[in-house]
Amino acid sequence: MKVYAPAKVNLYLRVLAKRSDGYHDIETIMQTISLYDTLVFSKSKDSQIKLICNNPLLPVDEGNLIYKAVQILKKYTNYKKGIDIYLKKRIPIAAGLGGGSSDAAATLMTLNELWKVNLKKEELKKLGAKLGADVPFFIEKGTVLATGIGDKLTPLEPIPKTWMVLLYPKIEISTKWVYNKVKFKLTKNDFDINIISKNYKYRLASILFNSLEEIILKHYPLIDDIKKEFMDVGALGALMSGSGSCVFGIASNKEKAKIIYNYFKSSDYPVWLARTI
Repeated sequence: MKVYAPAKVNLYLRVLAKRSDGYHDIETIMQTISLYDTLVFSKSKDSQIKLICNNPLLPVDEGNLIYKAVQILKKYTNYKKGIDIYLKKRIPIAAGLGGGSSDAAATLMTLNELWKVNLKKEELKKLGAKLGADVPFFIEKGTVLATGIGDKLTPLEPIPKTWMVLLYPKIEISTKWVYNKVKFKLTKNDFDINIISKNYKYRLASILFNSLEEIILKHYPLIDDIKKEFMDVGALGALMSGSGSCVFGIASNKEKAKIIYNYFKSSDYPVWLARTI
């Protein structure tokens, strides 16, 4: 069975506070996009989990969220047989696009069907939350407001099909490192997430915001340069996704997105044309 695990972008991300458990409370609007990893699942005759990946830099054991997702589902359902999985990795690693979490979510959903264990979506989300804060979102998909540590999900009305260009500047950024550097200011929050959630559909470029950029751009000014270049070539808005380092630029239509894509295609960095899904 072949499945596609989509990437996501954070259209809006504000870190609110650090919790006593070490996690952070956030408000974010996440959106799945048409950049995918591909996973191929084959039934196994034994009880082993076998994972193969086209990217030699990725672990294929307990260090991979796909492997952990299989383990947690086997344990929860007491399923005895194993599975063979091939992962074709396209979503860049440590780029703020949620590729690992998406792969884990796709694994849970696919094996739920393949193994006929018949767990409900909410059960899968609870299992997914044990793997990572973004995994439940990738089970939900679409346009979603996430609060708490990212685990409290409120599906939003889908935005009209929106085209964008993504550029990965080949900088791997540790999410833990970024969040450890967040400093909280005792100032009034100028952004009301309730208002944003009601106005994002037709004013998408105007709501683009990521409070983690304040940290990242100081250490990696190249990302700021890329954002400015996106705007110079006609993007309606540009933003770093999640904890970085991928930057995306929103286009007014597919034709404009192609122009922006062709401009960056000659750069030294991977670039993709994608749309909201």
